[in-house]
Parts: sequence; C-alpha cells; structure tokens
Amino acid sequence: MKIKGIIMAGGRGERLKPLTDNTPKPLLKVGDKPIIENNIDRLNAYGVDDIWISLRYLGDQLVDYFQDGRE
Repeated sequence: MKIKGIIMAGGRGERLKPLTDNTPKPLLKVGDKPIIENNIDRLNAYGVDDIWISLRYLGDQLVDYFQDGRE
C-alpha cells in the first residue's frame, strides 16, 4: 500500500530569529543534517514513500536543496 505524506515547511520561523533571517527553519541543521531531512527519514521509516512539501517563506532554498526530490 502506498502511503503519502505532507510536510508543511512554509513558516517564517519567527521564534528562531536571527537564525531564520536568511535560512528557512527546515534547513537549519540539527547534528549533521537539516531538520527536514530528519523528518523525511522518520516518515520513510514508517513506510511513507510519497512525500510532498508545502513551501512559502524562502521556499526557493528548499527547492534548490532537494532539486527534483529523487534522492
């Protein structure tokens, strides 16, 4: 069974300013990888294999980071 998921990653990250002035919160690193990668890894571990990401604030940086999303 194919399971779909969505990650809402469009917030401004106001509580984390100044860290989020130029970097969207999902791309801030925790350890060696961005927060959003940890979220995607967790979803994959639970069988979610089709993940959509909702973007707004600095969304172009997330598009650049993930490119076509295949990796």
